[in-house]
Amino acid sequence: MIRVTCSSCQKTFKVRDEFAGRKTKCPNCGAALSIDAAASDLNTYEPVEMSESLPPATALGAGSPGGLGQPSTPAGTSGLAITALVLAILGLCIPLIGLVALILGIMAVGQIDRSEGRLTGRGMATAAAIIGGIGMFLAGVALLIGILLPAIGAARRTSRQMQNSAQIRGVVQGCILAGQGNNNYFPGLSPAGSGTFAAVPGTYPVTASDQSVSNRFAILLNGSYFTPEYMRSPVETTYKTDATPGSAVTTDNFSYAMLQISGTDADAGRDAEWSSTINGMAAVMGDRANTIDNGLSETSIHVSKTTDAASSPHDWRGSVGFGDNHVEFMTSAVMPSTKYGRDVNTNDNLFSNDDGSSTVNDGSNALFIYN
Repeated sequence: MIRVTCSSCQKTFKVRDEFAGRKTKCPNCGAALSIDAAASDLNTYEPVEMSESLPPATALGAGSPGGLGQPSTPAGTSGLAITALVLAILGLCIPLIGLVALILGIMAVGQIDRSEGRLTGRGMATAAAIIGGIGMFLAGVALLIGILLPAIGAARRTSRQMQNSAQIRGVVQGCILAGQGNNNYFPGLSPAGSGTFAAVPGTYPVTASDQSVSNRFAILLNGSYFTPEYMRSPVETTYKTDATPGSAVTTDNFSYAMLQISGTDADAGRDAEWSSTINGMAAVMGDRANTIDNGLSETSIHVSKTTDAASSPHDWRGSVGFGDNHVEFMTSAVMPSTKYGRDVNTNDNLFSNDDGSSTVNDGSNALFIYN
């Protein structure tokens, strides 16, 4: 037994040897006592009057609620750690739960450290915090991807649209340059504005009365007003092939539609605007329509979905070049206002001869063709 004397109240107590080196509270006055291991043999001291032995329950042991003299006994696994680990596993599927697991795991580690050995499960709590953190990281990456992918897709579409508009502007500019030696009329019309025109240098046998889009592109390509890739939309690089200068041009080589012309009236209608008129209200070429259903529905190469004419008419969008060589990306094939010759049109469909004229060739409205 060890003899301990309180320095405050001078009471002396007996303490079992197993508490040597620990601290406790005086049961008489509550002051702190240090149990000296050197005084473990009471036989070396003179007999003294002893008070009752210090109850072990009052010793202040490490982790003991009553004192340090009581040997610490683990109370079990931390329930907070168990909860945190379960939530962490669920948090791999549900990010918000992973955040809760991360917080609870950190709290459980602190709780276990403060228990001074009474609680176990620190590894479990640490694992919960790590797993919860990983779950939150993965959720953040997924969220970032979810935000960036649409933005990247939109940026790519915008880039293609800008390139597409630049190519259409380049083709219209080629028409203007070709018109400088053709009384300002674009390829397909003669210097007099008729349907008979002289072939440009090149081996391709241009037909004098052919106002098809294919023939007009062939004239421009053979005249070196632009290179073959200008005729292909960047949306269709895998579907169209480059034409060979000096050879025939087909729809396999170009993506764009041009204004229908007839060569019958150079002073009016579409023929008058197929020239360098600097008319910003006359659409002269642009993206073609994939499908035309009696003028009710047009789908575009810029629209990825299939459109039903009855449920979603005019599902077309694309770049349109005008007589003054400006280009706009339009979200509808119906132009609010156009002007061909002396006629001004409202709600003018680019792909429909909707001005009431008896024949296509007499039209004074917009009409794009692709052949």
